[in-house]
Amino acid sequence: MKLPALRRPSLIGLVIVVLLAFGGTKAWSSYQRGQVGSKLAQAVQPGDIQMVSSTTCGVCQIAKRWFETNEVRVQECFVELDADCAARLKATGQPGVPVIFVKGKPQVGFDPQRVLRSLERS
Repeated sequence: MKLPALRRPSLIGLVIVVLLAFGGTKAWSSYQRGQVGSKLAQAVQPGDIQMVSSTTCGVCQIAKRWFETNEVRVQECFVELDADCAARLKATGQPGVPVIFVKGKPQVGFDPQRVLRSLERS
């Protein structure tokens, strides 16, 4: 008895599988970001989160848009426009922005899940 020959997967089939996997991953990631945003918006109190930014920082703009989209209250200052803000950045010892302070504790870069975890722990 002869077994049927295995067919090589077509390139189109492979592309479809990759696109479905990528789309599913993006959808799940978007769902999780929405969950984090909702939880963070409910947990944050005025003054809990401050962001030290720069007017030329792309990551700062992404963070600001994310906070606004998810209705998370954040106080923001710009190192070029505010001497106290520049001094606060210098005091952290970090070479750049954004620096996000969660209840006074600095975090370098922007990671919404890390901000939420820090807020929940304090």
